[in-house]
Amino acid sequence: MNANPHPIKLFLCGPSGGGKHLVASVLAEHHGFTTIHLSDYCRAACRRLGWDPTRANLQHAGDHLRRAHPAALAHLALTEPVPSDASGAVVVGVRLLAEAEALQSAGWIGIGAWANERTRTERLRRRGEPFDDSHPTEREVMEIVVQHLVATDTGNLAAEVERVVARLRGGF
Repeated sequence: MNANPHPIKLFLCGPSGGGKHLVASVLAEHHGFTTIHLSDYCRAACRRLGWDPTRANLQHAGDHLRRAHPAALAHLALTEPVPSDASGAVVVGVRLLAEAEALQSAGWIGIGAWANERTRTERLRRRGEPFDDSHPTEREVMEIVVQHLVATDTGNLAAEVERVVARLRGGF
């Protein structure tokens, strides 16, 4: 790939099991995006504290960082350089409105990953997690800052992502 002077900068949000990581994978594999996982900063915090990086510990570390500053993880993501040969970058794991607003104020675009309840329940079951649709912050982010929505349960995720990327590049 050639150097891209204007990479597309996205952040993904949505409910548990909504398909955020699936969308990020398609963006990386098919469109040359680099992926920034907010959970990597939580994983680093666990290492510094000597904790095993279990899902519970990652959530605890993220909660601690977010309590210290609601946009802490987003600010860390903003320090990551976008490789010159990348078409863009995508931040995965935005949970709070403050995180979304920090990214938006730096020119990043919010993308929502969504799937119906049955699909989300099945995805969570495969991961060994209970279905929980009670996270008001995730709903708030989806309702307030998402500019594009990707349905991850249509059977053609690549086409859904392509539709959004084409719009962002100015095509229809």
